[in-house]
Amino acid sequence: MLSGNVSMKTFTVKLSDAGTYKCSLPAMKKEAEVELIVGQSDVIGSDQPVKVLVSDDIILPCHLEPPLDVTTLSVEWRRGPALVHVYRNRRDDPVSQDQNFKGRTSLFPDEMTRGNISLKLTNVTEQDAGNTPALFPNCTEALLHLLLVSTDKLKQFEMQ
Repeated sequence: MLSGNVSMKTFTVKLSDAGTYKCSLPAMKKEAEVELIVGQSDVIGSDQPVKVLVSDDIILPCHLEPPLDVTTLSVEWRRGPALVHVYRNRRDDPVSQDQNFKGRTSLFPDEMTRGNISLKLTNVTEQDAGNTPALFPNCTEALLHLLLVSTDKLKQFEMQ
């Protein structure tokens, strides 16, 4: 505390820890308040369209901020009504996955403890183009726009 830092570190944070905390220095007649929000993260995707060549592989970036271990939660990637990828019960769920994406998608299990829910899509087709939201319970939705690039021109497909 010689440097003047009187920060408090809380371990194993619980939902019940949420609220306003006040740091007081009575001798100096100074105080500050900090609002602690527990259990909510934002889903962050790319703010720019993701470009890829047909038949290439692509990673659609998406993560939680602040980072949150999502290994015990459900994650869904969708394109329109189609389920592009589903993760639940600590594993991928190919049963509910749309047939057009079977065998072509994966998450990064080793990075999910740090909130990474990016999707790897292999062998991209023209039908893959469009807006692809990552859905996550109790968080906001990230919307990514996938652009396909052919060798002769740039094609942009919009989903309805």
